[in-house]
Amino acid sequence: MSRRARRPAAASHDASTQAALVDAFRSGDLPRAETLARRLTATRPGAAFGWKALGSVLLAEGRPRAALDALERALALAGDDPECRNTLGRALLDLGEPGRALEVLERARALRPADPMVLGNLGAALQTLGRSEAALVPLARAVALAPDSAAALNNQAGALLALDRAAAARPLLERALALDPGLVQARANWVRSVEMLRPDAPSPALRGLLVRALDECWCMPQRLLVPSCALLHAEPVIAAALARVAAHWPGAPTLAALGGAPVVAALLADALLMALLPRVILGDVGLERLLTLLRRALLVEVEQGRLDADGLALLVAIAQQCELAEFVHDQDAEETARVATLRAELAEALRWRAPIAAERVAALAAYLPLGSIPFAERLLERDWPESLQPLLERQLVEPLAERRQLEHIERWALTEDVVSRRVRAQYERNPYPRWRVSEPVLTPAPDLPALLRQRLPGVELGGVTCPETPEVLVAGCGTGEHAIATARRLRGARVLAIDLSLRSLCHARARSEALGVAVRYAQADLLALAALDERFDLIESVGVLHHLDDPLAGVRVLVGRLRPGGVMLLGLYSERARAAVYRARALVDAAGIGDDPARIRRARQRLIEAADEERVLRPLLDSPDFHSMSGCRDLLFHVQEHCFTPSGLADLFSDAGLELLGVELDPTRRAAYRARFPEDPTVADLARLDTFERDHPLTFTAMYHCWVRPRAGARPG
Repeated sequence: MSRRARRPAAASHDASTQAALVDAFRSGDLPRAETLARRLTATRPGAAFGWKALGSVLLAEGRPRAALDALERALALAGDDPECRNTLGRALLDLGEPGRALEVLERARALRPADPMVLGNLGAALQTLGRSEAALVPLARAVALAPDSAAALNNQAGALLALDRAAAARPLLERALALDPGLVQARANWVRSVEMLRPDAPSPALRGLLVRALDECWCMPQRLLVPSCALLHAEPVIAAALARVAAHWPGAPTLAALGGAPVVAALLADALLMALLPRVILGDVGLERLLTLLRRALLVEVEQGRLDADGLALLVAIAQQCELAEFVHDQDAEETARVATLRAELAEALRWRAPIAAERVAALAAYLPLGSIPFAERLLERDWPESLQPLLERQLVEPLAERRQLEHIERWALTEDVVSRRVRAQYERNPYPRWRVSEPVLTPAPDLPALLRQRLPGVELGGVTCPETPEVLVAGCGTGEHAIATARRLRGARVLAIDLSLRSLCHARARSEALGVAVRYAQADLLALAALDERFDLIESVGVLHHLDDPLAGVRVLVGRLRPGGVMLLGLYSERARAAVYRARALVDAAGIGDDPARIRRARQRLIEAADEERVLRPLLDSPDFHSMSGCRDLLFHVQEHCFTPSGLADLFSDAGLELLGVELDPTRRAAYRARFPEDPTVADLARLDTFERDHPLTFTAMYHCWVRPRAGARPG
């Protein structure tokens, strides 16, 4: 057969391959789509279609760096193909290169000015560059062209949020979620739009979305505290109950005095309250006191054999909240004695396998962990009402599963450092923080430079390495929340997480298993890492160094574990942001209050009362740590703590031979900082940061999150 005769057959074969490729891509079968695209590039290397398709598939697989080569080759073959330019721009955005992306996308818009996808990516590039006002122009145009596109609505809302215009963003996000209920980016932006909202009137629509967000795990549940509490206060039945609590506090009213059966029924019927109690520590003094007095009154009902089915259901819900807050709620001496009696009775019944009423188990579970009762495992041998199962799961089944993690945790040499031993003892007693739901990861960074550009838009990264499988150390991982988030946000990362506390590590490993995230855990002291052979591309140590006797010594140990071209994320307390903590500690110390649970409860009540007179204490009541036992101990009774100012950070980094790449800020504060200091987009000038923080002293209530690397010419360690 002649060559000319073979051409139609080859063309037909290419056409069928192209059709199969398109079908595979649209159906989400990316491995097959990649195979077909590579077949086309092999058989027709001079045709743009195969390269463009390969780039699109690689991008969809989360491999933008590999996609870049294919797309640039397609563009060289196809000339000004707007679709190819748009995909190339998206790849550059995913790699954290908005400047290059903007150039590519401006040309794509010139070629195709009415393409919503091009306009959306162009807006994203402008927004990443800190030009959110300019980004609104193409993003609004995209919505006008595609009013039923959830992605376009979400993109416009994101720019509005960056400009601190949450009220304008919220309706767009609610439209986006109505069109595409599962759009993760819209869910995340909606949470951002409401997390500081304080509605003063009932809102069924907002309530419904908050319940959905809690049920479907749109975010860490605690982020929804503020709007949820405001809506609860706005409900007439709850408002009336809160008024009765204020009138009786700190007395011990009967259930009838708190509103009786109608209030119990109304609380059970409140879907938002029922969604909150097992998930969110209600860091609201009024609601905490309502639950405290209801618990006390329901205990009396149990003792007198009067608790009905509704009362049991409410008691179980309150017990879940109390367990979440680690039983930090106030209790008077008489109540404590009655609980001790109930505990002894249950222990005796379990010992002899005597009958036990479900309501007595629920009552005790509202005051202390069921696992602390002798013979507690025998509770799992019995048949209980379905309503009691959540308490048994959380207070018995989960802790038993965590204990089984011990055999899987590596144990390395611990130092004899006195402070390290005291810190370890504190966290063995109270692992911190306790958590169950993690923050969703929107798009994992494809590599380390891209991660840095996501976290520090505009950062210069000359010399930062880009390994395919980055080795990551999380030094001081606590209960695993940070280590798991790190493993999920950096593609291909191999994460080693260490901590002093075995109980914290057991919780961390159990959460990793539940979420299907691979993290290697080891018990080790940060100060003992100098003897470790392993080196890392990324080291993260957040909330740890300020608890060392000598933070600089800890930083130097970490620098010595860093590979050439590696970077570190260090999280350190801000002195200004902790003014309320300092004052609270002074009051607690003056009163001579210790740190056992009963004394922590007493200290909290004194501080709540003092906050009425001392404004400096009020931010303390907004801290989630204040409203749980381990959090409160960490906040007010930590055995070792250092705090920093920007000038203190400068000294620390200079002495450790480190260069500051930048300090993380949330999008709203980043926009405010850039407006004031446009020449410092990554917040790398600590003198300017000092000026900004003086005017905004609560900017770093969590802590400073500083990205650093060894200074050129500095000796490691």
